[in-house]
Amino acid sequence: MKCLPFPRLLLLATCLVPVSNALAQRARFESTGGPLAVSTKARGLESIDGVLWASGPRYKASFTAAGVTFVPALGRRSPRTRSLAIQLESCGRTDEVRTAGAASPEPLDFEVRYHRPGVTERYAVLAEGIEQSFVFDERPAGHGDLVLHLRLTTDLPLAACSPQALRFEDAQLGGVCVRDLAAIDAAGNRCPGTLQAAQDPGPEGAFRVELVIPAAFVDTAMLPLVVDPMFGTTLQPGPGPDDEYQDVAYEPTQDMYLVVWDRSASILAIDLVGQRVSGSGNLVGGLITLRSGVVGLSPNRVAAVDARDTFVAVWYEVGVQTDVWAAAVHAGTGTTSGPLLLTGGSTNDENPDVGVASDADDAAIVVWDNYPQAVVRGMRVTVAPGGALTTGTVVDLCPIGAGRGPRLSRRGGSRLLATWYQPGTPRIDGAVIDQNLQVLTSFPIVPAAPDLRGHSTDGDGVDWIVAYERGGGYPNSDIYGRCVHYDAATNQATVGPAVPIANQPTVTETEVSVAWLGSAAAIGYVSVNDWNGPAWTTSTVVKVVDGFTCAACQPAAIAVTRPAMWGHSSPRLVARPGGNGTAPEALFTYMELPPGTLSLVYAQRFRSDDGLEWDRGGACGGGTAWHGCAVPGNSGYSLRLEGAPPLAPTFLFVGTTLANVACGACTIVPDPASGAASFVGLTSGTGASAVALPIPAQSSLVGFSFFEQWLTWAPGSSCFDLAVSNALEIQLQ
Repeated sequence: MKCLPFPRLLLLATCLVPVSNALAQRARFESTGGPLAVSTKARGLESIDGVLWASGPRYKASFTAAGVTFVPALGRRSPRTRSLAIQLESCGRTDEVRTAGAASPEPLDFEVRYHRPGVTERYAVLAEGIEQSFVFDERPAGHGDLVLHLRLTTDLPLAACSPQALRFEDAQLGGVCVRDLAAIDAAGNRCPGTLQAAQDPGPEGAFRVELVIPAAFVDTAMLPLVVDPMFGTTLQPGPGPDDEYQDVAYEPTQDMYLVVWDRSASILAIDLVGQRVSGSGNLVGGLITLRSGVVGLSPNRVAAVDARDTFVAVWYEVGVQTDVWAAAVHAGTGTTSGPLLLTGGSTNDENPDVGVASDADDAAIVVWDNYPQAVVRGMRVTVAPGGALTTGTVVDLCPIGAGRGPRLSRRGGSRLLATWYQPGTPRIDGAVIDQNLQVLTSFPIVPAAPDLRGHSTDGDGVDWIVAYERGGGYPNSDIYGRCVHYDAATNQATVGPAVPIANQPTVTETEVSVAWLGSAAAIGYVSVNDWNGPAWTTSTVVKVVDGFTCAACQPAAIAVTRPAMWGHSSPRLVARPGGNGTAPEALFTYMELPPGTLSLVYAQRFRSDDGLEWDRGGACGGGTAWHGCAVPGNSGYSLRLEGAPPLAPTFLFVGTTLANVACGACTIVPDPASGAASFVGLTSGTGASAVALPIPAQSSLVGFSFFEQWLTWAPGSSCFDLAVSNALEIQLQ
């Protein structure tokens, strides 16, 4: 890579650009809004295998003609699934109680209704539970209190019974509560009711419960009259976790994220659920169930097939052997394809990851490893226009015995980088693959070291960053990165040196995740202070590094720091690209574990101020202009060219003012007289070139703008035998 100082350009930058102190000193990578508690706010109502299910952070409930079954999510601590079935048997005034008629559930938005003679039984699906209500459009006949008789059947013991609340729960885990009984009339008048429960002489675990509303209120209430108890989950303090193994992807056409995670009713009944989040950071639609009631799920992965506006999630399940599954979720509607088994047989397939080779591809690429063969395998999973998934042929990406724990970049121009551990060494190897899982080249990435741990990768199909953890985990671990560049003409990959990303000597940095931002990459991780001390704290952290050198572009940004003894884990990042003059963003998801409770899934939006750019056009066959992190102090900053005529002389024009001179079908955008025009040399076999332009660490440079454009020798081109790239206007931040 050439290195040209451009002294005239830098002199203009430091002397002629007025910048306010506030702009120059503001944070360069900062959070946008507060943390979003995804798993505590998400709720859903959907039909799964012909049964209507509601779900919230700590429960799910099924609705059939026989009644409602409420299942508290007690977490993996619970050795079995607990439930409470609810059935309305009769209702009416004291002297004229009538048997409830048969009814089938009818869904409407986040509500389920049973229409019975004289009363409508409703269930509002809330995040905290299901709110049962009984609506009387006409005043019930007869005299006396209004009484509703429910039959509750549960495998939970009755732990407390008072006129205000009932609790059915395991003393160690928790259970179900019925509380807040009240009657409300059309004028908003409110009257508390009372609860009465008695063991049914019939089957074990059956109870008769009476909901009682005083006669005086019923006699004068303005109709319609609503009787309103609440069913919710109680939890006892314990180790958890409950919501875990989350991942996130972004689909640009619908401007939508999908967060997926596991939710445990018990160790034997785990659901894979998802929640859409808009690009602006708001929950969209209801909680989505991708897989329900399996014995064991794994860390989940999700990617977006932009050509179908569809997310594809993958995971593995524990049974007689472990197998990899997939499901699709439409980004715009939230509809799902249903789970699809990708692998089978008598051996274990596990540790899947997923990416998409290009925005035009209609398939996701899924990789996983097979145990005990220790081989990384892959498959194309095609998404039909209606969202149905189709499996492809299984392909081995490395020799048997050479790969475990694969990771895959999210998307690329037409290529992805797959990485994995070589067992027994251990070291990290990789392969550049195309959209058909053809291995273009394989190569070592990180040399053998006994303390290598988790790793992550992302890139654009030509350049990638591989970030990895060294140090053996708690209490001592650090994060390093290596840049990988692929030359399609020579079919060779170049791996850069190890660059420290986070290596504070008294802090544990662990659980790394990478998201490619365009000219930079966001690195997410968990930072732990004083792990062995009595008051350790954790923070979720994001750091931006140059996409071509791995050098830090900006100081690390803290997503959230909690009080002592709060845990954070499983950070996952995905990028939301910025448009002209707009900074890219990243959505950072993580698990948070407050002391003594179950874990929750949070999301935090970040804006990456690593240089703004505008595409000013002007191209005619000269490739695409790129650049690194445009921030003061980036000594590794570079201007780059991709896709120009190969092995041809090329020139770089840089200026601070516009020329906009027509040249055949091209336009020369910058005025080189305001900066520099330099011969760079020959492009590579793939038409690439790069020029280093170190940026001084001067705050006065923030806000400085300049233009970049490349001209490459191409006989026959209409611009004096020169092919011209697009021009970028770049503003330092």
